[in-house]
This record gives sequence, C-alpha cells and structure tokens, in this order.
Amino acid sequence: FCLVGAAGTGKSTVTTDVIKSISKKYRLEEGTKYLHKGSPAVAIITFTRRAANNARRLVHEDMKGNVLTAHKLLEYSRDFEDVYDPEKGVFKTKVVFFPTRNKHNPLPESLKVIVVDEASTLAYETLYKQVREAAPHCEFIFIGDLNQLPPVGGDGVLGYKLQELPTVELTHVYRQALKSKPLALAHRVLSGVPIYTKELKEEWSGHPDLNIMLWDSSLKNDWKLAVQTAASVLKM
Repeated sequence: FCLVGAAGTGKSTVTTDVIKSISKKYRLEEGTKYLHKGSPAVAIITFTRRAANNARRLVHEDMKGNVLTAHKLLEYSRDFEDVYDPEKGVFKTKVVFFPTRNKHNPLPESLKVIVVDEASTLAYETLYKQVREAAPHCEFIFIGDLNQLPPVGGDGVLGYKLQELPTVELTHVYRQALKSKPLALAHRVLSGVPIYTKELKEEWSGHPDLNIMLWDSSLKNDWKLAVQTAASVLKM
C-alpha cells in the first residue's frame, strides 16, 4: 500500500508501528552482505544516504542495520568496460555500476517487506524495477510526499503506485511538528497564501534554523547573476 502525507503528519510514527508488528512475526532466516540473519524480515530503502541516516534514527536498535539505500540492498558493484569513441576512433575504459542482486541472485525468501521511504525520489524505471526484480516475493510499502522533488532522472515510483495500490493519506499536521520554524514555513507555502516582504522580515526572520534572504530587485532580469548569488549562500 501507499502511505502519503506532508511533513509532520506522522508517516514515520505509523511506519515504525507497522515494522514492529511485522518484526514480531518474521525474522530473516538468511543474511546478505548488509542484512543480518535473525534481524527483522523488513528492509527500509531510500535513494540517498542522508535519507537513510534520518530514517535509521527512528527505528528500534535491531532494525538499524536494515535501513539502507536501494543501491546497498542490491549490493551494487563496480566494473570496467571498453567503450568505442567514434569521434576519436579509439576505445575508452569506462567505469560501470551494476546490481549483483537480481533475478539470478535474488534477495532472501525470508525477507517479507520492503518499505520505500521518500518514494517520490526513487526512479521507477531504474532502481525500483531492479529492486522488484531482485525481490519478486516481497510486499512493498511506499511512503512519501508528492510535494518532494522528483528523482534526478525519470519519474518517481510513488506516482505510479498511487494509481495501483490502496492509499492511506495522513492530513493532520501535529502541533509539535509545527514548532519547527522551517517546517511551519513549508506548510505556509503549501497553503498558497502569499507571504509579503513585511511578514518575511517580521515573522520569519531571526531564527537560528531559518535564514531568509531577500532578492535584490536588480537580480530579476539577470538569471545568471541570480544563480551565482543563490549558490554563494549555500552551505557545502
């Protein structure tokens, strides 16, 4: 099924309870490179390591090793291949990455459920199909927020699954979540109510977790300078 909702609606809390229920009944009977034998028969996968680290903080100790990127679950490996360059008329050595877990080397049968966190960011045509091929026996839970950015290439899997599967939507934003100033501003943006300069300066500025930078009017017609200005304030 799909579980969707904006930030602060409790998707992580619901997911944790679902995993607890599954963990009481099923354990992995066979380990992999990253999943340990005897751990819960659930894997939580994400596209980025940062998302995996965030999700890992929310689960029980015996589940922490089962929260990983899709690439790790598939045990991606590196190889080299010679590619012909028609312009220069020579072969070049290219580094390629491929999943070692596939239909010929599937994930353990005892793995029951794969939770796809931030599913709108996982590409449907590539990573999701590779995971599906390596785990045809698994059931999937797709968690996400359609307001999130799509994958770098292709369409996210969440949009497809919302048309195929039963969906639970969480709509209530909890008060404790709105204590986060950045999250509160995000929900204000989603509301569609305009935020004018005066309000930005008086209500949203001066918070340690939220830095409002107003555009100089001279940047409006110079997109290159605007991009350079935006890049200069980003923390690496």
